Amino acid sequence: MKKLMEMIKLLTTKENKIGLDKALENGGDFLAFLGQEARSEEYGKLKEHAGKNKAHPTGEMLYDYALGWTDEKDTMKIRNHISFCDVCSDEVLEIMGIEGDLEEEAVGWVNEPPMPSKPLIIWISEFWEPQWAGELVTASDIAEQENTFAIDDESDIKLSCYWEPSDEDVPAYLQLSWRAYSITTSYELWVRFANPETDKILSEISLGTYLDGKDIFTSDDLGFDPSTQRWSVSLILCKETD
Repeated sequence: MKKLMEMIKLLTTKENKIGLDKALENGGDFLAFLGQEARSEEYGKLKEHAGKNKAHPTGEMLYDYALGWTDEKDTMKIRNHISFCDVCSDEVLEIMGIEGDLEEEAVGWVNEPPMPSKPLIIWISEFWEPQWAGELVTASDIAEQENTFAIDDESDIKLSCYWEPSDEDVPAYLQLSWRAYSITTSYELWVRFANPETDKILSEISLGTYLDGKDIFTSDDLGFDPSTQRWSVSLILCKETD
């Protein structure tokens, strides 16, 4: 379509003698006439003359034009030029494509939810997958389970868990209890959940600075249903940075 409009513009200018009236007189087959004239020596000279007599706009001008920043006079001048110049036309299209990609990325950054801030990590445990985790079983089949995460030869953290599936208006939930009597330094304890099949992180939640506690987390808090989605758990010890 762009090449067709270029041809029509050249063949219908006042300066040449081809004229639109001649085209229409050619048996009414306007497109056939244009194809014939486009192969003519006269059209080639017209196109060559148009290209030689128009200096290329600067890269800055093409950039401003692509973004719609030029005034009416410069807009028309650049528009006329790129209708005959493939080099500048391609450059404008490339600028518009780059700017479009950047705009989409910027929108994504704005809409992306902020990641929770976490202090300096000093220790991360291996993942533990409790029995029946993520399997829909009856409440009588689920017993509280406990695992000991060894930090070193003298320190460890005991973590126990118990979960229930959703029931009418009550969402599924996971109860966690933790004890770390052997740790004397004040740390912040985090819990990390992951899919044991893909290792994809499901969520991370801070348990606070109390190294002996209990809390209940609903499926909304966790970002997954502990009774129907497989999960494993890891503990993280953090220390506030200066």
